Amino acid sequence: MATPSHHHHHARLCAAIAAAVSLSAAGCGAGQQTQTSSEVAAVNGSNVESGAIALRNVFLDVDPAEPNGVELVFTAINTSDLQPDRLRSITSETAIVTLTAPPGALDLAPGTAVAAGAPIEQLDVRAAPDQPITAAVSLDTAIRPGLTTSFLFHFDRAGAIEVKVPFDVVPPGEPVPAGRHALPDPV
Repeated sequence: MATPSHHHHHARLCAAIAAAVSLSAAGCGAGQQTQTSSEVAAVNGSNVESGAIALRNVFLDVDPAEPNGVELVFTAINTSDLQPDRLRSITSETAIVTLTAPPGALDLAPGTAVAAGAPIEQLDVRAAPDQPITAAVSLDTAIRPGLTTSFLFHFDRAGAIEVKVPFDVVPPGEPVPAGRHALPDPV
């Protein structure tokens, strides 16, 4: 016959095993959010959709070799089958954005896209602008990597679309995505 201390030891062992199992089961879901479990492209930028406009991979690219080398990189897609739209301007409370584009380059016919910054990949060379679209950014305040800055993209039809844009730098020695700049190696 088992002694009371043996039952007590057995109960503690069962409780410890149950706790370990529940902790390991809870750990299996760590970092997972079922609401966002769909696969997304591995990009550093923000993605926002509003009406027929989709803004993809929006981020600030900084060229450490240029004191004022901050550029807003983005792709704007008109998902409408019927209605054209046009990107008029980009504004921010913490920055001045100078949008430079050839005439008509910011027009979004139904089912088309415009891209600013590097890399710009145009599938139809005939439709590609002779000059790239740039969105030079002059920041009013210093920002640190890992933080976001709010920008408003103003469209004729879609109106103003807010995007929280990440500021990201690539540390020295890390692989640099195409068109991005890395911080210089420390001296």
